[in-house]
Amino acid sequence: MLARLLLLTLLVLACSPAPQQPSPPPSRPSEPSLTLRSGDKVKTFTRSQLLAHPAIKTLSIPDESGYEDQQMSYRAIPMAALMEGLEVSAGSELGYQTLDGFSSGVQAALVMNQDPGRSLAYLAVEPPDQPWPRFEGRTYGAGPFYMIWVNPQLSEIGREEWPFQVTSFTVRPSTEALYPDLVPDRKNQPLYRGYKSFVQNCFPCHTLDGHGSGKLGPDLNVPMNPTEYFQPEVLRKLIRDPHSVRTWAGMKMTGFDEKELPDAELEELIGYLRSRKKR
Repeated sequence: MLARLLLLTLLVLACSPAPQQPSPPPSRPSEPSLTLRSGDKVKTFTRSQLLAHPAIKTLSIPDESGYEDQQMSYRAIPMAALMEGLEVSAGSELGYQTLDGFSSGVQAALVMNQDPGRSLAYLAVEPPDQPWPRFEGRTYGAGPFYMIWVNPQLSEIGREEWPFQVTSFTVRPSTEALYPDLVPDRKNQPLYRGYKSFVQNCFPCHTLDGHGSGKLGPDLNVPMNPTEYFQPEVLRKLIRDPHSVRTWAGMKMTGFDEKELPDAELEELIGYLRSRKKR
C-alpha cells in the first residue's frame, strides 16, 4: 500500500506544470547620447543630461538648413560651453558624424566663437515629449541633436555647417592639413575659391581621388570626373536640382539654389572639379 501511494505521488509530481519563472522587465529603448572627442579626452552626454545642462536656453531663430525658412524654437546649449575642458587648437576643425553616415567638419574657430558680433553656434536638443517636425517626404527630422546658428550670415555659415542627427564631434586637423593633395595653388584665387566651395558643399558626401570620409555619394574623380561624362549645362542642372537629371531609390542628394551657391561660385566649383581630371 505504501509503495502504491509513493507511486501515485511521483505520478502527480511528474504531471504538474513546472513553476513559471518571473518575466524579465520590458527593455527600455536606449537614450540617445552625444560624444565629444579631443585627443585622448572623451566626453559623453545623454539627452537627459544635455536638457539639464546649466547653459541651456530657449532660442527662436529662422532655420536655414533642416527646416529651411521656418521660424523654429529650440532648447539649445552654446557649443563653446559644451566643449569646455577639451583642447581645441587654433586652425583645427570640429568634425562631425551623423546617424545616416554623413560626415564633414566646421572650422573650430567658428564653432568656439563667443563674440555676438559674429555667428554663434549652439547644439539644439530635441525634447522627447516635444519632437521636432519630420522633414518633408521623410520619416525623420533633425533630432535628437542638431547644430544651429544665431546670425549665420555674419560668418557666412553654409547649409552643410548645420549638421542634424549628430552623434559625435571630434577635434581634428583642418581639411587642408588632412588632405594637402587636394589643395590648389592659393595664387590662383578662382581655383582656390572653387576648392573651398567644393569642401563646403560636396566633400561632406563625396570623396575625391579616394580622399575624405563622405560615404553617401561616389568619388568625384575616380574612375572618371563628372566634367568628363556630363555636358556642362547638364552638370550645372544636376548641382542645382539633382532630381531633374536622375533619380534612384534612396537618393539623398539635395540641390543648391542660387542663394546658397551663386552662379559665379558654381562656375568656380566646376572649374576646380575640371582641374582634377588631369590627376
